[in-house]
Amino acid sequence: MFFDASYIRPSSLLVSSKQTSIDWIVHLLLYTFLNPLGVWVYAVPMYLRTNDRKYLRFGSYVVICWVLRYLNLRSKKCKYPRRKHMNVMITGGSHGLGLEIVRRLCDSATVFVLDQERSAQLEPLATTKNVHFLQCNVADPKSLETALNTVFGSVGQLDAVICNAGVRQTRQTLHLQPAELRELFDINYFANVQLIQHVMKHHRHPNRLHLVCVSSVLGFVSPRGLSGYSATKAGLHTFFMALRHEVPDSVVISTILPGQLTTRMFEDVRVERYFWAPLVDHRKLAQRVVELIERGENGFFAFPLYARFIPILQVLPYSWYRALKKFSRMDDVIEDK
Repeated sequence: MFFDASYIRPSSLLVSSKQTSIDWIVHLLLYTFLNPLGVWVYAVPMYLRTNDRKYLRFGSYVVICWVLRYLNLRSKKCKYPRRKHMNVMITGGSHGLGLEIVRRLCDSATVFVLDQERSAQLEPLATTKNVHFLQCNVADPKSLETALNTVFGSVGQLDAVICNAGVRQTRQTLHLQPAELRELFDINYFANVQLIQHVMKHHRHPNRLHLVCVSSVLGFVSPRGLSGYSATKAGLHTFFMALRHEVPDSVVISTILPGQLTTRMFEDVRVERYFWAPLVDHRKLAQRVVELIERGENGFFAFPLYARFIPILQVLPYSWYRALKKFSRMDDVIEDK
């Protein structure tokens, strides 16, 4: 269908509903004054009242922005259809965001979960749904290869692969032992590279294959105490960014760049600027990931609103960068250990 109502409706809000934030305000504006239909309810009466064309120009600018959004959404979609019943593999699917993604996929897909332990929350899904758990230490190349061989020995092809497994450092990078730092990179970066290499060997064009990378905005800017973790996410983001130019157009790559999630990994992180940097509800984000897979959308997806502007920090004058970083108080969110 050429016309889809989603083209004139803003994307669903993914931030936590527990705090009022700039994201809620912008979302409201996108339904009213910044909506391609709603803007004219304001612009036309104001023009008739004042005879000032600036209101018509404002309405036209809003419409142009939405037309560009429409063209962007159309260009993101893969032209190859997905199979009705998908085979999906996800790393780190026993807890947090990964577990929520599994819950939303298991009714319409066969899901293979690669993780070190099967959590109590995953247990009922693994016994009653199309969920298969494979115990795997993704930091160990042999363990990962064995799990991947088991998956491809069970199914002929995969329709989606979600690189979600990740760990966080617990001390400042300068205090980490070499083995600890290597393990951090093995899990957060090298395991994903090995996984994609193995999966691509089994991909047969023109079947659609969707690769989802769960990265982080910390790949662009790091708070004090997480430089090692941020470096792994920066490497992962850059790898997938370059990979999209090395694969056939039947391979869809979606890179997810969230801010702080409402998961246990960052439950000890103190955030004071909730208005500007709200938490991302991992359950809502899981639903968005599933929607991206169903629609076959390429691209980068950053949440919440501030995450879309974080890369700009890297090209600002250093004094501006320091001032904005100080204002955000992001260097105070992790206790020194």
